[in-house]
Amino acid sequence: MRSQLAQATAKNKKTQPHDSNCIASRVETRVRLDERIFGSSMAHLSGLSSPVGANPNLNKSVVMTLLAQLADSVSSLSFSPKGNFLVATSWDHQVRCWEIGSSVPKAMILHDEPTEFKRITSPFKYQTKCVAAFPDHQGFLVGSIEGKVGVLHVDDSQQSKNFTFKCHRHENEIYTINSLNFHPVHHTFATAGSDGAFNFWDKDSKKRLMVTARFSQSIRCSTFNSDGSIFAFAVGYDWSMGPEYYNPAENNYILLHTPQESEVKL
Repeated sequence: MRSQLAQATAKNKKTQPHDSNCIASRVETRVRLDERIFGSSMAHLSGLSSPVGANPNLNKSVVMTLLAQLADSVSSLSFSPKGNFLVATSWDHQVRCWEIGSSVPKAMILHDEPTEFKRITSPFKYQTKCVAAFPDHQGFLVGSIEGKVGVLHVDDSQQSKNFTFKCHRHENEIYTINSLNFHPVHHTFATAGSDGAFNFWDKDSKKRLMVTARFSQSIRCSTFNSDGSIFAFAVGYDWSMGPEYYNPAENNYILLHTPQESEVKL
């Protein structure tokens, strides 16, 4: 995967994604810790100067809960069906499970054996990074390393509804879409990228509902809990620029955000 990305980057540096560690003008984000809910620290993201410009949907003051700090990057996150447990896998070969309200992780590993239903070619030229099924099972989202998201339908009769759009781009920099998640109630969806930001979208109206200021590192993965009241995401290096840009001094975090209705409902 890294060699494929490295080759693509060498061909066209201006059109390939970068990790936020590598941008020429890094956005420094201050974090204030506050004891508020869950008996743990709340991280208040203070939006400073941001490359997204004067965007009316930019939320420059978003309150988030710091759930954990890990020794290595988080590779995936998933809530349990009832939403009371959050499971994380990481590059240190560990699987951790937190009960919401506790800072002590518990191990849990679940296995599922899916079977192939249909094979569809990605609409993108470069590597596919993530997918998310529609809540009504009629299609799926696909994200790529070229800063694009595809909205695709499974049924051949609905192919005219398919479209792609660009996101997680700042001036001439293009960033990887690392994670896609549907809100379980309103069926809007979130994108998270190597630019260190997450966005909420409505696919039916083709509108962005909210975008955050950027963290200094990538958002590697994200997930909603079962009722959509918590959006969990992991911040850390995503290896999109290879091992030479890995900085062990950079911390890895799992953060929790409580979405407001205006952020996830049109």
